[in-house]
Amino acid sequence: QGLHASSDRAHAPMITLNCATVPQNLIEAELFGAEAYGDNQVGNRGLVEAADGGTLFLDEISELAPSAQARLLQVTQGENRKVGGANTKPINVRIIAATHRDLKALTENGAFRSDLFYRLNVVSFNLSPLRNRHQDILEIGEYLLAETCRKLDKPLLKIGDEARKAMLEYHWPGNVRELENICRWLTVMSAGREVLLSDLPPELKAESAGKESPIQGDWQQM
Repeated sequence: QGLHASSDRAHAPMITLNCATVPQNLIEAELFGAEAYGDNQVGNRGLVEAADGGTLFLDEISELAPSAQARLLQVTQGENRKVGGANTKPINVRIIAATHRDLKALTENGAFRSDLFYRLNVVSFNLSPLRNRHQDILEIGEYLLAETCRKLDKPLLKIGDEARKAMLEYHWPGNVRELENICRWLTVMSAGREVLLSDLPPELKAESAGKESPIQGDWQQM
């Protein structure tokens, strides 16, 4: 959103799609559109066309089906062809993609098209897990907490010193999404105007006390 808002494309739409949430048999029509055919069928323009002139953000692009990867390669070359269509249409869209998987490794074993990878891999950012960015934990947490309080029409909460210490010590296996959910928890569960250690979910309090957290495993979100 920041890249889009600070670019010359800010006046145009930014369209977002999580590729893992759309079934493979529907992803091509969702992205590239479909031509109308038959008596009871209607076409659609697709997200690529909706983002024309602006930005298309594809989250979890590693989950994109091979046939859709081929169509997306055509989009990076400035053309879009709808499912069932014979003609291509000029398209001008910036593509931003994200994934928690190693796309380079996927290209080497044939799971992701190498030509598409090199088309997309112009500028890349590797985002370290939240547990390695202590300053971000509190800054992002305070921002999300304030936003949640505003949305739920609750008084603004301040994170107390003991709660801050516990948040810094926690390993955050779910990264920012987990932090966002915990901020929602705190907005509902905190009785006063300050978040206390006792207000935190059990997994944070357990880890702060040196106990084994009930949440197991670890994963990385890009």
